[in-house]
Amino acid sequence: MGMKGTVCALMLVWLATWGVPAGWAQSVVGVVRDTETGDPLALVNVTLVRGEEVVAGAATDVQGRYRLAALAPGDYVLVARFIGYRTARLAVAIGNGPATRDVRLEPVPVGMEEVEVRAAPFQERSDVNVSVARVRPEAVRQVAGGGEGVMQALRTLPGVLTASDFSNQLIVRGGTPDQNLILLDGIEVFSPYQLNGTGSLLNPLIVRQVDLYAGAFPASYGDRLSSVLAVQTRDGTTERWISGQVSTNLTTAGLVLEGKTGLWDGSWLVSGRRTYFDAFANTFARRVGVFNDVAFPDFSDVQYKLALRPFRHHLVRLTGLHSRDALDFVAEEDPFGEQEASESSLLDGDNTSRNTALGLTWTYVPDAGKQVQLFINGYRTRGWSDLQGGLLPRDGALPGSSLSFIPPPPVFGGAADTVRFRFDQAYRLQKVSAGGQGRFRRGRHHLELGGGVDFLENTLDLGLGLNDFGRLVFDAMLGTNPLVGALADSIEARRAYRRYQVYVQDRLALPGGRVFLQPSLRYDHYALIGRGYLSPRLSLSWGLDDATTVRLAGGRYVQSPGFEKLLDPDNLFNLARYTGLDSLRAEEAVHLGAGLTRRMGAAWHVRLEAYWKRLRRLITQASRPVVRTVAEFAPTGAGGRQQGRLDAGAYRIRERTVFELTPVPGNEGSGVAYGFEVFVERPRLRDDDPWSGWLSYAFARAEREQPAGASTIRRPFDYDRRHTLNLVVNRRFGRHVYVAVTWRFGSGFAYTPARSFEPLVATVDDPVTGDQRGIVLTDPATGHVRLVPRYGDARNLNAARLPAYHRLDARLTYILRRGRRAFEVYLDLINVYNRRNVQSYQYFIAVEEPLAGLPGALTPAPKPLLFREPVYMFPFIPSFGFSFSF
Repeated sequence: MGMKGTVCALMLVWLATWGVPAGWAQSVVGVVRDTETGDPLALVNVTLVRGEEVVAGAATDVQGRYRLAALAPGDYVLVARFIGYRTARLAVAIGNGPATRDVRLEPVPVGMEEVEVRAAPFQERSDVNVSVARVRPEAVRQVAGGGEGVMQALRTLPGVLTASDFSNQLIVRGGTPDQNLILLDGIEVFSPYQLNGTGSLLNPLIVRQVDLYAGAFPASYGDRLSSVLAVQTRDGTTERWISGQVSTNLTTAGLVLEGKTGLWDGSWLVSGRRTYFDAFANTFARRVGVFNDVAFPDFSDVQYKLALRPFRHHLVRLTGLHSRDALDFVAEEDPFGEQEASESSLLDGDNTSRNTALGLTWTYVPDAGKQVQLFINGYRTRGWSDLQGGLLPRDGALPGSSLSFIPPPPVFGGAADTVRFRFDQAYRLQKVSAGGQGRFRRGRHHLELGGGVDFLENTLDLGLGLNDFGRLVFDAMLGTNPLVGALADSIEARRAYRRYQVYVQDRLALPGGRVFLQPSLRYDHYALIGRGYLSPRLSLSWGLDDATTVRLAGGRYVQSPGFEKLLDPDNLFNLARYTGLDSLRAEEAVHLGAGLTRRMGAAWHVRLEAYWKRLRRLITQASRPVVRTVAEFAPTGAGGRQQGRLDAGAYRIRERTVFELTPVPGNEGSGVAYGFEVFVERPRLRDDDPWSGWLSYAFARAEREQPAGASTIRRPFDYDRRHTLNLVVNRRFGRHVYVAVTWRFGSGFAYTPARSFEPLVATVDDPVTGDQRGIVLTDPATGHVRLVPRYGDARNLNAARLPAYHRLDARLTYILRRGRRAFEVYLDLINVYNRRNVQSYQYFIAVEEPLAGLPGALTPAPKPLLFREPVYMFPFIPSFGFSFSF
């Protein structure tokens, strides 16, 4: 049989398995809603039981509707189960016609059961996704040290990291933040982070469901290499005309209002938040003696949602988001002496961004086996920075140092020798998407297909201005550390282009009901580079027994180039890395994953997972060979005189060829990430069960490769953390008091250490000959050579590790409920034992002067010393807040 014959035979077998569904006999229909909000609940597991036998089962659709067909008239029990809600059981008598039973599910008091990890035993056997976690917002608000933030709560799951306490940008299984697709009600959000990365747009007061796909995600998601974070906000209540919630803590105040429209069984919801984090954090930092280089920003946001049901089987939703994030700089005298304490050298300016997102969806669900959805949505992000200042290196003795040396003279000296700069950037990124998808269940098949088109427009302007001395130092600095990065002086980019995508996947239940197979195929076309990519994927779920399920998944993933991915709004100077996107190809990855989930009795759930991810054609800064003027130290001068490293005459100028990074992007990077993860959970089994919690551990390795001339740089990834451990324990005392404890541990991230120091060498015009020549820069006041840290060659990249990170957080919550009203007050203790976790190191050079009073012949030359100063994360921070619902 030829290839065409084989394909035709396979198609006939596939079509035959669709079969003809059994006709509807006597049936039970109804809607499942939340008792408190009146929201319809999707994906609720509804079964019809007779004695010990499960006669029929189904999941509710997006409107909360279900339909069950019974085999024969008689008495049954209708059971509705949904994680985070109390199971409901209703008696049903089936006669000769359909029966209607609407169900109200009551939320369970906040506890561990409200964090559903779908890749654990909570995940149904028919779900073939290997690495997916579902987090309910009620649990997010109770995680100790989480700051009531979704991103911080996700950090307690295996495989999920953030760079520091000051960042919520997710690093998932060796990926980068730009490799994560983040969706809010199906709308791609360019940057969901607030407070310069410390907070997020994901307001837990209005979030209904959070799904994190840590790898091998389904074909409905694309254009990303690492993970997908899909966030669904809840509809407003349809039970009352108005209700709401007021909340506040030491940094943020929030308000949520919602109610029914009185038209088309609709609802509305509006939320707003405003922070005063900048004022509180700066005041608190000074009182506890924290003087790291940290700027504390502020933000505000407004979100709204309208849900209408104009006709039977139809649902229309409108979602909107507007936010502002600002960071103002007014630098005071630097306590470490790294900035000049004068008006001309203050770092002054601001960094502001504004986000707008709008989305409209129409969903049609004629029955439980069919669903069609059309959508149009988009985002627009604008940002601008205006920074200026003058910088001087350290001047003076080290604060708190026990070394016995007198304050050295400045390595740079004089007001005229100040590096003065001005950095301006402005960008506008916008996207409009339109498309649709359909889901159809028939026989053993669950078919899903969809597609759409994206219209993107990116505008980018950047300028870096330096005074003459600043330009001289800037060029010299590039020669001291050529492989760390490169900056462009200016960028002007205007691009408008389209992306197209289409996908199809079919989940097939094999005979016996224990094995589910899902082949899928996705096609993406990127007009920016004029290329299309096919991405096949395959997933499998196999139930070994009633308590154990094995899952396998793998496939290809691609990510298009674009400034909307290369731009990091939390990095003030991020845009300077790349000047254009011409001649690029899509980045690629191959994911392989395997998981095993098992229920250990009634009280414990265990999940084991292993993954392997290969990355290719990653966009990096292209390297090029350049001839640099360098200074070579010669301790013995003319006549055998010994010379010190601060003597300009102790250096010989020569040239050498080095490979340096450029602002030109290229697909030169590659990498690999692999590891295994363990998740052990003890959920709350009953309402009166006081204990719950979980333990997660991850072993992971992540490496990157990049060519540099004839050789290849192979190094640990910037956020390569080998070991991560999270312990979460929740304890309820009585009906109103909850105590939560979270302990986190992580081995140190990789970083590039300074190994020594070297002089700054500048290329200048000889005033006599007019030729260019290299000179060693010196301080005109002292004659000392200007020294800077030296970071070595490519072999030194990420060659060291930061100290291990660990932190204990505790939270005490009191909740009082009276009908629909609830009052909550909490005390949150962050970093209880005040662990000084290191975020990074700053390197500087001090000069050790000889002791005074020694004879001239015995007086040694001044000696430069290399020091490092740690930059710490959060100290011990107590916080409290309250909320009131009505």
